[in-house]
Amino acid sequence: MFNYWEADTVFHRANPIVKVLLTFLLLISMFFTKKVEVMVVFFATFIMMFWLADTPWAKVKGFARMIFWLVLITFLLNLFYSEEGKILWQFWKLKITEKGLYDSIYFSLRFVNLILLVQLLLGTTQPIDVATVVGRVFKPLARLFPSAGFAEMEIMLLLALRFLPIFQNEIEWLIKSKRARGIVEDTFTKKVDGIVGMVVPLLISAFKRAEELAVALELRGFDPFKERTSYVKWEFSMADVVVILFYLILIFAVIIQKKMIVWDI
Repeated sequence: MFNYWEADTVFHRANPIVKVLLTFLLLISMFFTKKVEVMVVFFATFIMMFWLADTPWAKVKGFARMIFWLVLITFLLNLFYSEEGKILWQFWKLKITEKGLYDSIYFSLRFVNLILLVQLLLGTTQPIDVATVVGRVFKPLARLFPSAGFAEMEIMLLLALRFLPIFQNEIEWLIKSKRARGIVEDTFTKKVDGIVGMVVPLLISAFKRAEELAVALELRGFDPFKERTSYVKWEFSMADVVVILFYLILIFAVIIQKKMIVWDI
């Protein structure tokens, strides 16, 4: 989840600046609509985009397995939260209303779409490219506000994106090593103990890697406040046009929905 996969598609070839900026615009636009229909359009478009991005089937299964429980919890919390509208089902103090059902579907779809959007960006863009784009955006802000910490944000984001797939691989390695030793976690308490047992080696590995990286940066005289040049030069191509069209479809869906609400009023 949230790691890059190699492929030769329009989404992989597209300009990282275009992808990051459009992703940011879509993230904002999702919070300007309250319609389930718009969220369904977002979801269907994202599925098509993942298919065009040649997403490996193994990653799809792992991704669905990881977010299933989060989506289920989001659905149930919103299902019983609202008490407005017609009551569809009631037991003691628990009740399901039309608005509660609508809100639960909407928030669950929005949650899934947010994760899909971020996954599409990080799955088709190298972490170093994402950090480079953010660094270029933060560069003028760092000059205007030198004490705000924008210079450190670039390196922090780069390291976070770089270590995320590493820690995921270590978790998979720990799980496979436990299975190889014949450890079976068939009950809830055993699964909780197994998770706690993986946290300790992961923390030890994280602190060890952080210390090694800090020493390496210090030995190389790294200074986040120094002006830097970059050999990376991205050019606009037809792949960017295709990506922009997909993102514009979703942005226009939000705009049209907002216009329809205004016309109805």
